[in-house]
Amino acid sequence: MFSFRDKLQHQWFTGTADFAPVGSVFLLVLIFFLLQSHLAPVPGVPVELPMIESGLPAFGPDCQVVVVDREGRLFYRQQLITDAALVRQLSDFNTRPSEQALLVIQADRSLRLERLAEVYALCRQAGITHLKLQTRPAIGQPVFPPRQP
Repeated sequence: MFSFRDKLQHQWFTGTADFAPVGSVFLLVLIFFLLQSHLAPVPGVPVELPMIESGLPAFGPDCQVVVVDREGRLFYRQQLITDAALVRQLSDFNTRPSEQALLVIQADRSLRLERLAEVYALCRQAGITHLKLQTRPAIGQPVFPPRQP
């Protein structure tokens, strides 16, 4: 008869460990995490920012973004918007009691300069005084400028 004491002394695994399955799963997970940024679409409007050597990141505590794609369409808060609606939305944004309110314009690098000037004028018409045009730094350039002593 088989007793409980025999069950405790039984060894389930005997022999050498085979690490090939564990290594294969590890490599598959590693490849998945490395390629996940290329497999999943990035949310937002696809815009190719102009590359400037001294481009500084535009950010702030109360920062809003207006995106202008290569066709000149306006996007505010990830939604397609008309020129008149943008002025209304930015007027509402400007009435908030925040002195650090910042509006960042992300314009595609192939956008006509005339359209960029129109968007800038719309923002000024809405009463926005703190505007920045977002660029991306050149490859190999530091994101932040060196500190001055």
